[in-house]
Amino acid sequence: LAGAITNSGGSVAKRGAGTLAITNPGASVIGNVGGLAFVVQEGSVVLDGGASATYNLPVGEVVVGDMTPNAATLTLNSGTLTVPTYLAVGRGNGSSALQSTLNLNGGAVSATFLYTGFANGAAGFNAQPVVNVNGSAVTATNVRIGESAGSFGTLNLNSGTMTSSGQFEIGWNGKGKAVNNMPITIGNLKLGGAAGGSGAFYNNSTITSTAGASTDNFAIGNGANGYGYFRSNAGSSATFAEMGVGGAGVGDAHGGNGVLDINGGSVTATAWITPNRDDGTVPATPSAQTCLINVTGGTLNTPNSGQFRVNTAANADLQAVLNVSGTGSIVGAGPASTMNLNSGVGNNYGMLTIGAGGTVQLTGISSAGDANHAIVNFTGGTLKAGAVAPALLASTVVGHLHSGGAIVDTNGFDSNIQAPLLAPANAAVTSIPLTSTGSGYIGRPLVRIDGTGTGATAVADFNPATGEVTGITVTSPGSGYNLAPTVTLIGGGATTPAVVGNPDMGPAATTGGLTKNGAGTLTLSGINTYTGNTTVNAGGLT
Repeated sequence: LAGAITNSGGSVAKRGAGTLAITNPGASVIGNVGGLAFVVQEGSVVLDGGASATYNLPVGEVVVGDMTPNAATLTLNSGTLTVPTYLAVGRGNGSSALQSTLNLNGGAVSATFLYTGFANGAAGFNAQPVVNVNGSAVTATNVRIGESAGSFGTLNLNSGTMTSSGQFEIGWNGKGKAVNNMPITIGNLKLGGAAGGSGAFYNNSTITSTAGASTDNFAIGNGANGYGYFRSNAGSSATFAEMGVGGAGVGDAHGGNGVLDINGGSVTATAWITPNRDDGTVPATPSAQTCLINVTGGTLNTPNSGQFRVNTAANADLQAVLNVSGTGSIVGAGPASTMNLNSGVGNNYGMLTIGAGGTVQLTGISSAGDANHAIVNFTGGTLKAGAVAPALLASTVVGHLHSGGAIVDTNGFDSNIQAPLLAPANAAVTSIPLTSTGSGYIGRPLVRIDGTGTGATAVADFNPATGEVTGITVTSPGSGYNLAPTVTLIGGGATTPAVVGNPDMGPAATTGGLTKNGAGTLTLSGINTYTGNTTVNAGGLT
């Protein structure tokens, strides 16, 4: 269609195989009715009228792939597409895993809602809609990928621009995956945002959030029994005011499980970090909500506010695992950068493992509860003072020195470790076998270990290319186990879940030693039982 399109009040539906090209270089009104105004039901539509072309809808929605059992494609190559309400892909689009596609290759598009995977009551709904941004300037107030249960939506942000001032949601009640290769500006980012949803975001570029601190700002695993996964790769950056990893939502929305995986680049929270952020309304049966922050490269930058709070509800059976190793680091923004490793008292656990090569630079680590539920495992990494630190490790936490030991760098600041530095005792977890790899994972599942001892942690080795779990790596063997613990894999969005075997147990690992680096004096005021060597390379030790 090379001529002008006018519409005084009606809808347009593209049916049948083949491609319809709209090439008018001027203004075209492609739909003008409330509800479904322009629908691609089968085949393909290409909008390519040149830079001056406009494709407008005074009212109504644009839908790519609707209730008909057919895949459809809409491609914008040039011009400006303006949608006052919904730009939807895979709306009620069948029960045979149909892949309807929106290609945004050039020009500009503006919509209030860019949504994919709405069931609209379709029986057996399992659409797999895809949105590819390959050069367009996209403005969408709200984005939702994988809206309804059964859907699996994909968002590929390859080139162009993306601006969203509202909610940017990947995996609502369905499953969603986003891969970002271009700078984007958004309001809030929610992954696994509603009940049963699973969402994953792979960041290879820059994310800037314009929204202020709130529980919505950066929520990884926010819905009841949902799952969220965020992966930061080399060269990327993401900056938010508030970040929750494993968030409970509100009311009875418990059990949102989240993973923050930093392999490179940086993730920054300027106001709050809350692993296992719960709304405080503990259900009759606690949720066993679980989260993982896994920093093996790059940096997690924490706020200079004292608001790094782990496990925010009491007696909720929360388990938070924080691993720092390789070339990874957690770095506080200033002298008020501290960590509360178990903010919610009772039967929750907060566990920080500082492994070989990893660095945690803060002014203090403490807990609101008893020390037995806030554990710092040293397996060869460095705890570094960010300022004068009267309680670099407070008496409300406990330190376990495993093989590899602890490195403490006072960094020119007098510091005090009040916590006991203990040798591991009894039996420990030496390995966890994997009996099947599973399939269809969009992110790393969590490994939850429950038993008679404390401090054992592990991560699932995950191949994003194949969607399989390839093994289980024990990051801390723990201490004090009389019996083999129970190991559970949680989340990941799998089509077929992986299966773990019974953990292998062994005697507690040989205790490591303590190495003191950096100017300034380190005072050990706890009752210590570690038996490894104590080495002072710089400064003083008392």
